[in-house]
Amino acid sequence: MRNKMIALCMVWALALTMFSGCGKRSDTNETANGEIKVQDNDDKGSDESTEVKERAPLNIAVVLRDAEVSPAEVELYKELEAETGVKINWQTSQNNGWEEKRSLLFASGDLPDAFFGNGILTDDEVLKYGSQGMLIPIEDYITPELTPNLVELFNKYPEYKKGITAPDGHIYSLPQISGGFTCTTQFPLYINKEWLEAVSMEMPTTTEELKAVLTAFKEQDANGNGNSEDEIPYSFNDGLGYASDLFGAFGIQDDFNTHIDLVEGKVIYTAAQPEYKQAIQYFNGLFEEGLIDEEAFTHDSKAFSSKLKSEERRVGVFQTWRSTGWANDVKKDDYIPVPPLVGPNGHQSWPLMQFGLTSKGSFAITHLAEDVEYMMAWVDNVYEPVFTMQASGALKIGIHIEDTDGDGVYETKEKATRENRTGQVPQGFERISAFTDDLVWMLKDKPAHMIEKNLLDEAYNGYHKMEYYPKVFFTIEEVEELAVLKTDIIGYTDEMYARWMQMGGIEDQWDAYLKKLNDMGLQRLIEIHEAALQRYNEN
Repeated sequence: MRNKMIALCMVWALALTMFSGCGKRSDTNETANGEIKVQDNDDKGSDESTEVKERAPLNIAVVLRDAEVSPAEVELYKELEAETGVKINWQTSQNNGWEEKRSLLFASGDLPDAFFGNGILTDDEVLKYGSQGMLIPIEDYITPELTPNLVELFNKYPEYKKGITAPDGHIYSLPQISGGFTCTTQFPLYINKEWLEAVSMEMPTTTEELKAVLTAFKEQDANGNGNSEDEIPYSFNDGLGYASDLFGAFGIQDDFNTHIDLVEGKVIYTAAQPEYKQAIQYFNGLFEEGLIDEEAFTHDSKAFSSKLKSEERRVGVFQTWRSTGWANDVKKDDYIPVPPLVGPNGHQSWPLMQFGLTSKGSFAITHLAEDVEYMMAWVDNVYEPVFTMQASGALKIGIHIEDTDGDGVYETKEKATRENRTGQVPQGFERISAFTDDLVWMLKDKPAHMIEKNLLDEAYNGYHKMEYYPKVFFTIEEVEELAVLKTDIIGYTDEMYARWMQMGGIEDQWDAYLKKLNDMGLQRLIEIHEAALQRYNEN
């Protein structure tokens, strides 16, 4: 399928030299199952050959969301194994709880050979554990002979190599790249148009209108089943950053994971701003009136998805990636996007989905790995254009796309759906995407899911804030200090976020909350981010 598998074969061949007798030339042959045989030329006529023991499988950690299957069950990865002979023992973990498990793996030293998948390690972890020797530097293994696909990628896009190079000059991990076919909106806000018709209301355009619509959904039996108490007017979950994307209506854009943003070039902590307080007050009002799912802060993504896909509709408003998040066998067109709402002070904005280098920690090799060259040659195939086109687009050759003319341009064969993708191509965290702008020509037709995403974008384009805190690398000293600061500050912030939304009290507790944040070192947190930003801007 691909033309750059030679690097891995070269590594295997090099590994065989240890078995060659002094002064003798040996021929090597690879069996179908990845075993390698070495045959002595002095004994060519003999039927006997010396068989080298097959390599043990590589232990590679990967993270899955609830609906995702292990890479061991995905045809694209099975094909890669068949082509390379490299066997993988995929050590899977669920996304919920991965942060804690990841910390325990490093603390115990019970590490896999490598970590694999979109953002499986944070930037801070890459630098921290790389400097401690638990992740090994890999820059010397990125060579034309060993990793031709990575070399070509970095030659075309030197900014990506620069972006993954740590302040100490080493590269400890490989990236996830979002390019090629892109969208501007990650999680649109959906509303049930049939429910709107049932309660005789128009699409809400302001936060107050949204509240009025949600109230009608709750009180007027919007799903029409005769039970006015089974509707969930509005729901969200942790995978969406809860309700933070809607904070733009109050004049602030809150990245729920970091609460760090840029305003006119200055670093701010969003969760200490008055606009943040106003947003929390609004959502608390929705909670108090029973307009938000009471399980919004506790249900996992599987339970959330089940609510969205229920045959008898239960949820009126929610966010998700696209229609696959809510379409079922009965209804596929009853939800439509809600444009950014106008808030009480006239603010109207929506987060812009980031492109380019979206994750620095998507593949890293640990110090327990026995053969780094072998692993680097294997992962290089993930960055090969045809492979990454399939993985990034979740499009399987022979099922969804086909090169009918033999010119390397793939045409649509069958519309891709979650059902016909499952088990064929990776669809989430268990892949590394690297489909860059220069590879767009490989697909004759824009993928159907990107056509849908771009149509959704139309409701949000023009409302995006264009200034964001970039993906910087902190120094190891900063990483160590941030680890303590962020544990305390973000942990406390997120605790109060959930408490205030559900139970209220932000008006009376706000000043004490700000004081506690400052006592925890909030100003130092901001100073570190400002210093890293300055270095980033100077490079």
